[in-house]
Amino acid sequence: MVQITAPENKAVQDKTQSFEWIAFLQKFGVFLFLILLIIFFALQNPRFLTIRNLFNILTDVSIYGVMAVGMTLVILTAGVDLSVGAILALCAMCGAAF
Repeated sequence: MVQITAPENKAVQDKTQSFEWIAFLQKFGVFLFLILLIIFFALQNPRFLTIRNLFNILTDVSIYGVMAVGMTLVILTAGVDLSVGAILALCAMCGAAF
């Protein structure tokens, strides 16, 4: 039996074989930049990747993480609230007073 197939479109074939850098960088660009920063700082200071330093970094960033989760919930409920910075400043002043 002879099977007849239609010739494939060359443009479709070239598009599937070529690597799309722009789409890749849009998807993974921030992650790649973070990896490059970690490599750079690890080469500058050998103590950068120690457990103690990583815990210090996570402790310092945890405040912003809690604020980001709160803002995400506010935005998801369609109540856009831009006063997060003011509330953070108020909480910092109240915390410093006590």
